[in-house]
Amino acid sequence: MKHLSFSSALIYVLTASVLSFYAGRATRTYIFLRQEHRNNSNNNDASKKNVNTTTTNDNGVPKTAHPRSAVNRKKHVMSTNSNELPTPRLVKGKKAPRTKYTSMIFSEVHVVSDKYSSLHLDEIVSPNRRNDSTEQDTNASNDDGFVSYLEEVCVETDDGHSKCSLDQKLLHVDDEGDLAPSTVTPASEENADAFAKEDNQDDDDEDDDEDDDEHLPAGQHLLVDIRRVNSDFLNSEVRLAEAMVNVVNESKLTLLSYHCHKLIPMGVSCVGVLLESHISFHTWPEAGVITLDLFTCGNGELIPVLPVIERLFAVPMHGVDEESDLILKPHTVWTHKLRGFRDVENHLSADLGEMVLEASSYVWKKEIASVQSAFQRIDIYDTIHNGDQDIGAYEQSLIQDGSYYSQHPRFFEPNRLVFLDGILQSMREGNEAYHEALVHPAMFYHPDPRRVAIIGGGEGSTLREVLKHDTVDRVIMIEIDEVMVNVSKEFLPDWNDCSDLEGSAKWCGDDDRAEMKYVDAFAWFNDRFSTSNDVKSIQHDVVDPFDVLVMDALDPEDDIPFAKALYNNRDFAETLYNALADDGVIVLQLGEAPYHDSPASQFTKARRREDLINILVDVGFETVHVYEDGNCGFDGSWTYLVAAKDSSNDMRWYRRQAEVEVEIHSRIRRTISGALALKYFDGSIMQSYQVPHKVFEVVFCRSEPKPPSCVTDVSRINVPISDFEVKMSGVRDGSGRGVYTKVDIKQGSAIAKKENARPVHVPASSLNLVHKYMDTSADLTKAYGYIDGYGWETETYGGEEYFVEPSIMTFVNHGCDGSFNVLDWTTYEDWIHNEEWAIVTEQNATMDMYQPFRDEVYDIYTDRHISHSALTYTVAARDIKAGEEILSNYVFYVTNIDHWLQEVEDLKRVCHGEDVGFITKSERSI
Repeated sequence: MKHLSFSSALIYVLTASVLSFYAGRATRTYIFLRQEHRNNSNNNDASKKNVNTTTTNDNGVPKTAHPRSAVNRKKHVMSTNSNELPTPRLVKGKKAPRTKYTSMIFSEVHVVSDKYSSLHLDEIVSPNRRNDSTEQDTNASNDDGFVSYLEEVCVETDDGHSKCSLDQKLLHVDDEGDLAPSTVTPASEENADAFAKEDNQDDDDEDDDEDDDEHLPAGQHLLVDIRRVNSDFLNSEVRLAEAMVNVVNESKLTLLSYHCHKLIPMGVSCVGVLLESHISFHTWPEAGVITLDLFTCGNGELIPVLPVIERLFAVPMHGVDEESDLILKPHTVWTHKLRGFRDVENHLSADLGEMVLEASSYVWKKEIASVQSAFQRIDIYDTIHNGDQDIGAYEQSLIQDGSYYSQHPRFFEPNRLVFLDGILQSMREGNEAYHEALVHPAMFYHPDPRRVAIIGGGEGSTLREVLKHDTVDRVIMIEIDEVMVNVSKEFLPDWNDCSDLEGSAKWCGDDDRAEMKYVDAFAWFNDRFSTSNDVKSIQHDVVDPFDVLVMDALDPEDDIPFAKALYNNRDFAETLYNALADDGVIVLQLGEAPYHDSPASQFTKARRREDLINILVDVGFETVHVYEDGNCGFDGSWTYLVAAKDSSNDMRWYRRQAEVEVEIHSRIRRTISGALALKYFDGSIMQSYQVPHKVFEVVFCRSEPKPPSCVTDVSRINVPISDFEVKMSGVRDGSGRGVYTKVDIKQGSAIAKKENARPVHVPASSLNLVHKYMDTSADLTKAYGYIDGYGWETETYGGEEYFVEPSIMTFVNHGCDGSFNVLDWTTYEDWIHNEEWAIVTEQNATMDMYQPFRDEVYDIYTDRHISHSALTYTVAARDIKAGEEILSNYVFYVTNIDHWLQEVEDLKRVCHGEDVGFITKSERSI
């Protein structure tokens, strides 16, 4: 026998040692599993497929076994190059909770342990450290004659820690029931391979269908909290798991596996791994509470799953049934969130998602209706906000116990919100305020509205408000979406109920004065009122022009093609102009009002609002007013616009509170119940609409270029009234009294600026009364003589009115033939720049030189400072020496175009000595 070299001998020894080591390990594993299999074989027959068998250990702790699972944990030291998953770790200082862990993968359940187990555990407890009295059945044969078991494989990292995973192993069951290492692929695995191949083939066949789906890094997350749930149900792992599986199945989702921990002494936590993502929940049986979340990727909506979750998980407490009071039934709070990133926005990412679905501040919310029509998606929700309402009060109001809550349920009912394509349209809490603010300012802006048209208004509220006016003979509502009208009749009865109006109907659309047309408003108006020759050649029913046109359509800021076309279409605006009578009025809502820190509208979505206003002015509307209301229930104040074809309507816009109240009393129909027909609108509210809010002015003056009206007056030296005196005028004989300066005045100095700001105002309504009764009263005749002789006429508020100086400055005379030495400051600014109209005199005046009171139809700054504009102060047009008489230019004291030329002719005769002024005539007649 040859002698081996030292190196060869060493190799043989090492090889034999390694083989012996692994053979020993394999033999011990084989013997252990075989013994365990024999010990538990009698239990297999008693087990039911896929159902847990619960026992208890010596301490009474529940434990679960199943014949199809076997676990053998072994620790191996392996290379750190392994791609094994990391093992959960127990945070230092934390104690592992006592739980029972169960997992299910399709039809196979694996009971891993019934001892200390936690997601925080550094390593899974190995068999040799377990309490044998609580160990479960570890081996079981499957239908193919194989036993599967899980072997723990751990990786020891460079830093001394271990990273473990479970690896499935197979042992073959021989004819005698003994376990032997398997080298044959079981039939179930072959079937699985075959199924995988077939499934891959199916996937290939369905590629075209999947291409149609949206594959984005985005998803939907539904979070549901339920209280007042049956405690036994919440502590039953089996019942909870069944409910979870049923939710997944009924939702058409795919459950890959689920894993549960039954907490000791009570409570259950489960997570289900979905092909689409996951579902999970945790329970507090003692509190009757379960919290659940469901996350899915793809396009399928999760909101419809909510009723399924409530039906399966909201199990009532003992003794509670359908007849029980709501206060005892399960109560659900939920939120729905869009997760991830998406390129295309939808209705869930609009107001509906932000204000309702994603909001966690609601203690109660419920989908009332979700309908897709041919034109839009309609969503209606009921909500109770934690800060504004009390869920307990609402529940109490539903109980007939004689309490204040049950006697006045209207005060405690949920708020109902209406969304179109995800955009909030109206709500129960602001229903009357919003629609009254939209309709009544325009209706009272017109002296006698008989024919009214409504564009949109599918909820029926706009129609309801119009029908409250007893002057109305006919109102045509043109709404393209009949489905929206029908949905509103069913789910929004408060919005369209006219049953309390005398002579009306239950549904406002059934009122004898109402006519419903379910057509495209664009086409309907174009066919009847467009100036296009192509349209005129088509014969349509003849419709008389309307007195008032109400546009209750989308907001200008909405990123919807229809909204863009509606608010930036000059041809359609011209058609609407043609559809109105000569004194016709149009009103529409313009969306949320700006904020103090908002940029100029031209740089935001609100530019459509400005575009629309410019178009309305361009097609011929003579007056435009913007107003807002903060009671509509929206997050911010809401903006409206009203425009009139005739500027004389402004006299009605600026009426005083009492005048509006009188007309409300005489025009608005009475109610059967005796309640007020108008809940918000009255004379005081109308006065608040007359002047735009300060914020509108701030944002308007941020426009580029800066509007001329926003350029404030420069600082001027003011000559006080004490530096002036009254003497007889030196202009000519019969000129009466005049005002003289006692000091030198430099050009551009202000003349008695303080006194100029406090004139006596004679409004149009008062002046009309003076004219009406002047012939029967000498005193009124004298009063009018004083007003007309010492005051100046204007149409600041739409009608003929006067302002009269209360100081000696009222005696300032007219400077004939351009001899004036003072001008109002705005005219002075034009005069020094040699503007042609600013140097007009009674000698050269012609009709084309007439300058209206204001150049711009729409000017927020002027609208807010309209009184100040009419009360402009006087400025020295040149240097004036002490002792000179102060002379003005009366040509600019008349703003009524019908009176202007006559006044100019009267001035010319006085300047030529052919006549005397009105005051002189009055004094001579005394």
